Amino acid sequence: MESQSIRTCELTQHTVSGQIFIYILQLAYALPISIIYLAVILSILKRHKVEKMFSDAYFKIYVLDGFVSLIVVVLDFGLTRPLIYVNPLCHIFAAEFPEPTYVLTPYLFLFNYFQFAKIFSISLLSANRFTCVAYPVWHKLFWKAYTNRVILISMLLPALFTWHLAISRTTFDYFNGEAILGYVKVVPFVKTTVFKLVVSLAAFIFILVTNIKTFKLTRQLKNKMKGLEYSLTLSTVIITAVFVVYIIIQEDGASPHTEKYTQDWCKAHLLAFIKKDRWPVSCPDLNPLDFSILRVLQNIVCARPHSSLEAFREDFCRRMGQIEYLRATVESYPRRLRSVIAAKKGRI
Repeated sequence: MESQSIRTCELTQHTVSGQIFIYILQLAYALPISIIYLAVILSILKRHKVEKMFSDAYFKIYVLDGFVSLIVVVLDFGLTRPLIYVNPLCHIFAAEFPEPTYVLTPYLFLFNYFQFAKIFSISLLSANRFTCVAYPVWHKLFWKAYTNRVILISMLLPALFTWHLAISRTTFDYFNGEAILGYVKVVPFVKTTVFKLVVSLAAFIFILVTNIKTFKLTRQLKNKMKGLEYSLTLSTVIITAVFVVYIIIQEDGASPHTEKYTQDWCKAHLLAFIKKDRWPVSCPDLNPLDFSILRVLQNIVCARPHSSLEAFREDFCRRMGQIEYLRATVESYPRRLRSVIAAKKGRI
C-alpha cells in the first residue's frame, strides 16, 4: 500500500492548537528571562556612565554576550520556532516560497551568524574568568590592552563560517506540518553543519576545561579574592556550564529523531520512496542519513526544464546512474534506514 508523502503542511501526529500551545509555553519562559537579562545589561550600561564599569573587561564582554544572546532568542522565537509550531505559517510560506529564494536569505544568514557569535562570546566570557583566577597579573595587563581587539575578532570570526549563506538561495522545507529553512549550496564542499559541529565541539572542550580549573581555583582562593570577583567568577561558571549542556542537547537527542511517525515513515518508504515522492525526501528527522549528495543531484536535474513529472523522474534516474557515488549512496539507503529503525528498537 502506498503511503502518503510526508512533504505536507498537514499535521499527522499533533493538533494545531497543541503545537501552538507548546510554542506559547516556550515563549512564556523565554520572554521573562530575556526581559531580566535585558534589564541587567541596561543596568550595567547605566552604571558605566558613572562608574566606568567597562574598565573591567568582564562587563564589556558580558554586555556583548547578552546582546548576542537576546538577538538569537528574538530570531529563534521570531521565525524558526513559529515555522515548527505555528502550523498556519507552513501553509502561508509553502504557497509564498515554493522555490528557493533570496528573500529568506538575510534571516538564515543572520540567525546562523549570531549562533556562531554566541559560541565565541560565551567562550570569551569563560576565558576572562579563567585568566582572572589563574593568572591575575597577566590578566589585567592583557585584557586592558587587547579587549577591544579580541571582541572585534570574535565578531568577525562567525562570518568565516556563514559567508556562504549570504550568497545562497534559501529553501522552505516542510514535513508533516513542521517547517525548517535550508539553503541551496553555492560551494559544494562548504557545510554549515560541519562548521557548527567543529566550532561547538572546540567551544565545548575549552569551556569545560576552563570551567573545571576556574571552579577549583576559585574554591582554593576564596578567602583571597574580592567578593565581587568571587561572585562574577561563580556566575560565569554557571552561565557557561548551562551553555555546555545546551551544546550537548543541540548535537544529539533531538525529539523528532525518536518520534513514532519517523519510524513509521521509514518502514513505509524503505524501498520505493524515490518513486512515491515528488523528490527524494530531505527530512531532518532521518539523521544520520546524508542528504547533501542528493542536493548536488537536485541542482543538476533542476538545471534544465521538464515537460512532465514523468520526464523529471526519468532524468533523475538517468543522472543518478551516470554518477557512480550518487547511485551507490542512494542504493545504500535501505540498509541505513534499517539501522536507524533498529537503533530506535523498531522492527522492519
